[in-house]
Amino acid sequence: MRTLALVNQKGGCGKTTTAINLSAEFAHRSLRVLLIDLDPQGHCAAGLGVPDTSITRGIEDALEADLTYEPGLVDEMIWEVGGGLNLIPSTVRLTNFESADHEHAEDHDRDRRLLHVLELVKDRFDLCLIDCPPAIGWLTFNALRAADETLVPVETGYFALKGAVRQAKTIDTVVKRLGRPLDFFLLPTLHREGTARSENILSAMRSRFGDQMAPCVIREHESLREAASMGQPIQQFAPDSPAAEDFSGLAEWVLGHEQTSIATEQARRLQEASDAVTLREEDPRPDSQEPAPAAIKASQPEAPAPERNERVQAVLQRVGRSEPAGKSVVFDVQRLPDGVLDRVRTAGKQGIQSLVIDPLESAPDPEATSARFGAFPTDQGVCFRQPASLGGSVSISGDFNHWDDSGEPMSLTESDGVHEVILPLAPGTYRYRLIVDGAPTPDPHAKAFDKDDSTTCILEIPAASS
Repeated sequence: MRTLALVNQKGGCGKTTTAINLSAEFAHRSLRVLLIDLDPQGHCAAGLGVPDTSITRGIEDALEADLTYEPGLVDEMIWEVGGGLNLIPSTVRLTNFESADHEHAEDHDRDRRLLHVLELVKDRFDLCLIDCPPAIGWLTFNALRAADETLVPVETGYFALKGAVRQAKTIDTVVKRLGRPLDFFLLPTLHREGTARSENILSAMRSRFGDQMAPCVIREHESLREAASMGQPIQQFAPDSPAAEDFSGLAEWVLGHEQTSIATEQARRLQEASDAVTLREEDPRPDSQEPAPAAIKASQPEAPAPERNERVQAVLQRVGRSEPAGKSVVFDVQRLPDGVLDRVRTAGKQGIQSLVIDPLESAPDPEATSARFGAFPTDQGVCFRQPASLGGSVSISGDFNHWDDSGEPMSLTESDGVHEVILPLAPGTYRYRLIVDGAPTPDPHAKAFDKDDSTTCILEIPAASS
């Protein structure tokens, strides 16, 4: 049995929709398919027309049981949806598995519970798909431990590229803890075909991740929402629709590829780096994340990060850019948020060859220094200025140009080492962001950010004094 985990710690990316419709497409091809809902929200059952009131047992019962003495328990919770598709649903009680005071919290096999379940049914199914919760905790780690490969649905929206990079790093951290190879591929979802912004982000994702991007795209279709509301997969609800065509192409790709050199290379590095047996005995969760202290927290949205953290992230993102060796990335200490300079220097010591710190500590006038980069008024209009090291092409997009996807291009003056453009804006308040090499990016030199979206910068242009 081949096992595929669908993972993304961000909600609303089409993960459950992908799990349901890809499973149904496999079943339509006469394969024996098992879909496991590992998300306490239990949406897989609703999407397949299984009534909540009829579910008396869920995957949580199997994870908590001693299956050596209760092997028949798994059979009691499998729903035959039809046409070769079977479902093990979940209920809200599954949230207890993440709790620190769970009865199995200290068990040495807490991260292998799902693997034990699949061992009992592996001869009865050709494929198993696992829909994971929007968090990296014990449930998701169980899925990754049991999976042969991972599919990461990522919407091609504004935050997609940043979120995809973070998600890839998180999975890579977990894979190192596993001590065995595990391929993962990013799948573009909710794609608005034909819109410049979605196409630019999709292009940037393919450029950034290369072979780790699935060659398929799941477009945004109203028919998918309609099918879900009817409790049917798209293959049953609208088999001739473009949405069904998307999932047919995805199924074709999944069935057609085998384990790639990516996982093989990961395994080689892991073998050289550490003792895999030791890693498996350690706490398997990524160091930077802990399971929710309370059961209900698994289904709650993440709290917004403080404004300063977003600015730190924007600065450090610039540090991590792949620049030609020896190229200077200039940071003005007068403009960095508290504590960032030490983190920038630390990042430079960790192997970023292109980093050169220019603290400008001798600058006599902080106000003059602060106007070097960012946005500030001049006699000709508002000057937007960024260092040349920021990217190959930089433009400005904001409410003053209707958030144009390509933005207002900034001219590169290599002799001065800056990207710059002057726009004749009237006095008032404006919102804007940068477009760096086709990807939306916050201005790390901005003085203010939107309170609801810290990647959107606020520009105040005062009226001229009379």
